[in-house]
Amino acid sequence: MKYVWKMLSIRHKITSIVVLTIMLVIVTILPAIAYLIKDALIKQQQGHLMSVKNLVIKLFEDYESKVTNYTRLFSNDREIKDTLFYHTELAGEREHPLRAVRRLYKSFDVSSVEIGDALGRLVVAAEAPKKYGKDRSADPLIRNALSGKVTSGIELTEKGFVIKASAPIYYNENQIIGTITSGILLDDSLLLKIRQLSNTEILILDNKERIVSATLTGLKQSAYVDFKSNALNIAGIEYLPTGFSLSDVYGNAIGNVLILQRDILPEMISKVHLTIFVLIFGISSASIFVLFIILRRLTSPIVRLKEGAERIGKGEFGYRLDVASKDEIGELSEGFNKMAENLEKLRDMEEKLYQSERLASIGRFAAAVAHEINNPIGNIIGIARLMQKNIPDKDLREDIDTIIKDADRCSKIVRDLLTYSRQSPPNKERTSLSILIKDAVNAAQNRLDSKDIDIRKELHPDMPDIYIDPLQISQVLQNIILNSIQSIDSSGAITIKTMPVDGRRVEIAVSDTGCGMDDGIKDKIFYPFFTTKRVGEGTGLGLAISYSIIQNHGGEIIVESQKGYGSTFMIRLSIGEAMDRPIRIIAIDDEETMLRILKRSLEPEGYKVEIFPNADDAMERLRNGEPADIVITDLMMPDMDGFKVIETVHSIDKEIIVIVITAYSSVESAVKAIKAGAYDFIPKPFDPEHMLIVVKRAVETRSLKLENIGLKKQLDSVPYVRDIIGKSPTMMHVFSMIEKVKDTDGTVLIIGESGVGKELVARAIHYGSKRSKNQFIPINCGALPDELLESELFGYEKGAFTGAVNRKVGLFEAADGGTVFLDEVSSISPMMQVKLLRFLQERSFIRLGGKETISVDVRIIAATNEDLKEAVNKGSFRKDLYYRLNVIPVEIPPLRERKDDIPMLIRHFIKKFSTKMDKK
Repeated sequence: MKYVWKMLSIRHKITSIVVLTIMLVIVTILPAIAYLIKDALIKQQQGHLMSVKNLVIKLFEDYESKVTNYTRLFSNDREIKDTLFYHTELAGEREHPLRAVRRLYKSFDVSSVEIGDALGRLVVAAEAPKKYGKDRSADPLIRNALSGKVTSGIELTEKGFVIKASAPIYYNENQIIGTITSGILLDDSLLLKIRQLSNTEILILDNKERIVSATLTGLKQSAYVDFKSNALNIAGIEYLPTGFSLSDVYGNAIGNVLILQRDILPEMISKVHLTIFVLIFGISSASIFVLFIILRRLTSPIVRLKEGAERIGKGEFGYRLDVASKDEIGELSEGFNKMAENLEKLRDMEEKLYQSERLASIGRFAAAVAHEINNPIGNIIGIARLMQKNIPDKDLREDIDTIIKDADRCSKIVRDLLTYSRQSPPNKERTSLSILIKDAVNAAQNRLDSKDIDIRKELHPDMPDIYIDPLQISQVLQNIILNSIQSIDSSGAITIKTMPVDGRRVEIAVSDTGCGMDDGIKDKIFYPFFTTKRVGEGTGLGLAISYSIIQNHGGEIIVESQKGYGSTFMIRLSIGEAMDRPIRIIAIDDEETMLRILKRSLEPEGYKVEIFPNADDAMERLRNGEPADIVITDLMMPDMDGFKVIETVHSIDKEIIVIVITAYSSVESAVKAIKAGAYDFIPKPFDPEHMLIVVKRAVETRSLKLENIGLKKQLDSVPYVRDIIGKSPTMMHVFSMIEKVKDTDGTVLIIGESGVGKELVARAIHYGSKRSKNQFIPINCGALPDELLESELFGYEKGAFTGAVNRKVGLFEAADGGTVFLDEVSSISPMMQVKLLRFLQERSFIRLGGKETISVDVRIIAATNEDLKEAVNKGSFRKDLYYRLNVIPVEIPPLRERKDDIPMLIRHFIKKFSTKMDKK
């Protein structure tokens, strides 16, 4: 299980956690919800049953009240009174009350109407006319009626329970002549009406729990029903019972009304459970789906980051992540891109260093070899030529001719070796690339042999002249063009393009349609003696020499090639020092005559003048065209006045000189123009000679300003390098390394014997970098014991040990944003090596006696006079710490290996001590 969990991705882990959480919620909360819902439904059902019971009781009370009201109404019926009076008092002399009783029986919703006489005997019953004379005086309802009361009650008859009411019949106010009793039978039809109103089944039972009346069909009369049961199953249907008892006039129980409600609770609970399950399942599914989409959006950058790290680990340092947001993931992606960029720079720098060291070592070897074999080859050629003259035998002469040719080939190899090993510094001069390329193409035309190759030139029309060594660059161009010719079998094309790059460099691209190269060959073509040509067709030094020449010019040469699709060599060179180009002047005036005067007076002196009658057009030219040196503008113009022109020009380039001319001259306007940034203020009319003088002074001022800016940039770029004395090739290599590594954040390991100036190099790297405004803190690791070194580097809290009376900030914390120089790093103990390694990995630490983790941005430069690699092999220095420190190695040679620097050092120290001792 643990193995499976480790194999899951972050997305799947989070999804698993959420799914398990949802399942746990379902398992724990669903039963609780079901219980609460069931309890609520039971309470609701019980409440409903009670409401139905109250409703049925109210209906019974309403029927009893209805019967009572009917009875009162009947007792006041005139016909009833008259017929009963005449029948009882006058012995039936007139009409019998039967007709009147039948009328009431048919007219009202009653099941019985009876009339009794004053003695309680039955006179007539509407539902049974032949039934009369029965003594009813014992009936409590009749007895109450004879005493003048209207009473009601329930009686159990042969037909069933009847709700009856009896009332006295008064003939006059005080004479009771009889009673009238009406009733409503609680039969099935009446119960069905109650059922419709209450939506329940009604059973009426006698006091022996036998069914008297019921709304349920299929029940036998006189069947027994358990009135006290909590649930009844009738015809396979579960019912919940409730009810109330029926009492007679005396309060005696004579029966029960049983109210049955269908028990739909189990079905409702099942439906509720199903609904809850479907709802939770739907919500869970939707949540998981939404979570999956969100996790996909959140983890996709992490997955891409992982893939990027894997690609970086495989050496694809050019890989970059797309930064799609500004949140933490976006910041992480930006950090990854910066890391990849730094790694790419470090790799390029390492490759260049490796190439430079390889070329230098091979160069020294080549010089030695050339020196040793040059003289013997010359002797061989000379003696062979003398022998050739004195030998008449034709075969021997041909053999000697072969010897001479092979010796000449060896001599050519020696010359190439000497050219490579004695690469002189470039003798730069102002050179036209167009002419240089034209000469190189003409020379290449003679090397085409019988091949049908079209050499095309696509030269940029505004390509500036550059400062290069024309002979060396011409050699480079010829080597590359010759290499392109040799890569084409019989026919093809070579295209030479030039273009400016970022305003400071130019690019020469030589493309061919030859056989091309795969990556394995492309990475080695600048190695000395590496060639893909047949034996005897090349030495493998041409491109190596070209590479060395371009590097000595401070440029770069890049190759793009694919097997079968040709190759492109791109040479990028710096334009170089300020050019002796014409000074560009822009003149702005709304008077065309004045513009012609300025143009005719300035152009004969070598200035390039562009005239504009409209200031807006001139500003557009400044923004998008070639840079200008001087702007001459009128003060009063309709579209834009001179003050606005000064402001706009300086917003584009604050180094441009602005000269103001105007016919509306005044002291105030002159002062205002000078304050706005104008170089000079010339009133109209003016002498053209005076304008020439002002322009000449402006050119000198601009040249001085540009020179000062250049010098300041130069000094800012390599501070403290002037304190390192040396001009030998090895020291020039050290200076080159300082320039290359100063702008990186990589850890530098300076290797050299004691006294060679390791700290000077460390200071030069620091003060030439972007960290120069922050502290440079050196510490000699060999001069301090472990405990003191740890407290010096990491600091300590108050009370961390005996004598720690105050908090102390360590050197790493004090140098935040700057550089810490660890001298003699090889002398630290194994325990301290572990702590230093952790700091280099995390760039964070905890003070002695503290708990807070402190993160710092510090560059580490370490130095050693011992062979750390040997110390690693011996086990006295940690291997992982060695690789952490040896990111960028810089080796400083001892003085015995750079004897050319001794005269410079002598002069330096003589001057230094002469100044110090005030002597000459």
